[in-house]
Amino acid sequence: MLNGKVVVLGVTGSIAAYKMANVASALVAMGTGQNDIKVSIK
Repeated sequence: MLNGKVVVLGVTGSIAAYKMANVASALVAMGTGQNDIKVSIK
């Protein structure tokens, strides 16, 4: 169903970051593409 699709996940908080690892793993297992973008705002 998600083969070849691109999904953008935005994470802004610590609890969201903790939970998002499982979501990202499941999406990759479903065949979505994976690109990592790391942004640090100070």
